[in-house]
Amino acid sequence: VYMWGLNSSGQLGDGTTTQRNVPTLIPQSAFNNEKVVGLSLGRNYSGCITETGKVYMWGRNDYGQLGDGTTANKFVPTLIYQNIGDKIIVGLHLGGDHTGAITKEGKLYTWGRNDYYQLADGTTTNRSVPTLIPSSKFGNETIQIPVNDITTLKTTKTLTRTELVPIFQQ
Repeated sequence: VYMWGLNSSGQLGDGTTTQRNVPTLIPQSAFNNEKVVGLSLGRNYSGCITETGKVYMWGRNDYGQLGDGTTANKFVPTLIYQNIGDKIIVGLHLGGDHTGAITKEGKLYTWGRNDYYQLADGTTTNRSVPTLIPSSKFGNETIQIPVNDITTLKTTKTLTRTELVPIFQQ
């Protein structure tokens, strides 16, 4: 993983808050020597998925958007394990100050800022840990993932979770 740009909240993951104007390598050891297969960037925070479906997050965390149970900024990649530790994550999206992840089974977890119901949990309570959103909130519909997301090699249509072809190895 190479990161560059603004780094005021540690969103580059290099252990500093120094702005970088050239790509800066984040060592693979920061991800427990696993291959990173997907990267998502939010407003002042970053996250990735490894080949085994683990989530690492770093940067600004004032609304709990990193999902580590705190609201403290993290300057290096931090493994997110609360509530999703044993799940294989195949999709990760970072918003302004909220995060969503989809498991291999098509389950949706959200966390972070929630003042406008961004987390789809029916409340306006911020969440600092991944929170399962029941499929009943979506009328029991299958969660769909856009084409060209990190979860699939297909490129021609929107896929349902039953059509996903994971690019990581178990």
